[in-house]
Amino acid sequence: SNRDESAAVLAYELDPDLSAVDRLQAGRIHLILSVRARNQGDSDEADERARDAVRRLEGTELIDAVGFAAAIASDLQESQRAEALTALGAGLATSLERYDKAGSLLTLQGRELARLGFAEEADAVLSKGVATLESHGDRGQRFRGKMNAGWVAFDRGILRDAEIAFDNLADRASDLNEPVTEASQLAYHSRALAMVGRINEAVARRNEARAIADEQGAYAISFLAALGEVEGALTWLRGDDSLQAAQAAMDITREYVPSWMNRILHYQAKASLLTGDRQSALAALTEARELTPAGIDGWRVRNLIRVTELEMLDGEWPQREAEDLTDEFLQAGQFLTAAELLTIRAGKEKDPELGLQAAALARQVGAPAHAALAIESAGAWNEPSVAAPVGELMRKAAAAMPDNWQTDLRNVPAFTHALEADVEEADPAELDDLLSDVLTSAGL
Repeated sequence: SNRDESAAVLAYELDPDLSAVDRLQAGRIHLILSVRARNQGDSDEADERARDAVRRLEGTELIDAVGFAAAIASDLQESQRAEALTALGAGLATSLERYDKAGSLLTLQGRELARLGFAEEADAVLSKGVATLESHGDRGQRFRGKMNAGWVAFDRGILRDAEIAFDNLADRASDLNEPVTEASQLAYHSRALAMVGRINEAVARRNEARAIADEQGAYAISFLAALGEVEGALTWLRGDDSLQAAQAAMDITREYVPSWMNRILHYQAKASLLTGDRQSALAALTEARELTPAGIDGWRVRNLIRVTELEMLDGEWPQREAEDLTDEFLQAGQFLTAAELLTIRAGKEKDPELGLQAAALARQVGAPAHAALAIESAGAWNEPSVAAPVGELMRKAAAAMPDNWQTDLRNVPAFTHALEADVEEADPAELDDLLSDVLTSAGL
């Protein structure tokens, strides 16, 4: 509560060593201060306080401290540490028969396993955690568990599932009386809405999230909202908007969440590429790569950077690397990024079949912009069996956009062709067959 936070801040200011209180009370103060620091976007301070809390607390309070320390490790892109902490916390919770807390930690563990690219393990742990919470969790725990499930879907680019998950949580968010949690749900929902093309709703959710974030001083939520604005502009190839949004996001990131500069720099590179500034794009990619953690912690962002590097490549095409990277994305469940790479490969390798595979993936996850660009790369708008389902998806998206966005769609040939496709007898059967083929070829 605000009263507890104020008391903790005062206690720490008067006695930084907390020598006047016992070990457990000191641990509680450190945990409260860690939560406060995280909400304010200071992940390093939050991490230090969480470590202090873990060293001092015990029993169920230790479980909470370990779980929170894992969340902060995730914020810092240290997913290996985060995953290890969640496993430790879940085991401790089970040993104390606190199955509600075990379920919560399992959903967070699933989130980190997904970020590390372990798709099957992530799905198994996440399902177990959600099921455990259905039996043992309270309303707030079930909410946060389902938020983690929605986040995994969004991170993999399974936009339709992510949007449904976040939408289903909308009414429950305001009932929790936890403003920062509600703002987080709104921010993530806005991100999914923007990428599926429901721009009017995305802007409304984003504004709600920002209002709560400003009121609560929750700069981490402001960061999430800024990400969504960049992602929406990039998805729909709005060059100037994406560059402006990326700069605004950069300002927030630099001041409050510097551990995520690599991600924003990658977005800035994509925005610069959209506006034709290759030199700035290359410089941003280089810096983003330098800031990305080494090893498996940086797997996800490093591979996203590599996709953009491949898109910009003018020299000899590394076909074997591109093939391996595509399979890697598919096996990790990163379906939207796989579709993006397949679309790039279709152009570089002059192979329309790759574009059709990309369209099948993009349509399956509910990504109309990506699907249209894929059909364009395949030159297949004269094939109703594949063009019609994508055209249908694009028309639904356009109807949920502001008038100026609808008009601007016509500036992109792929989007124009999608809007003009005959959709009267849209049948996804052929795209479904292509989807089956591409997944089978990756051993899925």
